[in-house]
Amino acid sequence: MENMKILICTDGSKISKNAISFGGLVAKGLDAEIVLLHVVENKKKDRSSEILEEGKNILKEHNLKVKTKIRRGTPELKIINEANKGYSLVVLGSHGINSIKIFLFGDVAYRVVQCVEIPVLIVRKKRKKLKKILVCCGGSKYAKEAIRFGAMLARVMK
Repeated sequence: MENMKILICTDGSKISKNAISFGGLVAKGLDAEIVLLHVVENKKKDRSSEILEEGKNILKEHNLKVKTKIRRGTPELKIINEANKGYSLVVLGSHGINSIKIFLFGDVAYRVVQCVEIPVLIVRKKRKKLKKILVCCGGSKYAKEAIRFGAMLARVMK
């Protein structure tokens, strides 16, 4: 298995904390490096240090080293831009702080899934282990890669 790097995104919401926890579990199984990213929207109070510290504390339970990054701007654009810098996987919550939860995904998660060319793991609820994997591949040019990644994840997360 090649040296993997996982981008875990957080906005400080409960769902993003679930994503951090599960992303840590995946990173441990894949022996991957973790980069924890927080994007500060221009109109919001900057709580980056606090949010990233909370994320690092969650990842301590997996005994993993974590690098942190802060970006300023539109969350989905900054996540997409960062994801294109050599990561193997993006992990983020299904909804952020400002999302309406009647939809399957929030705007940020939806746009990231559409625009990033690497696997994206969307997390909603807190999970301690992976029981089943659903790989959605719809015949696109990325289908084989999605299946390959899903199979690899299933092997390491037994």
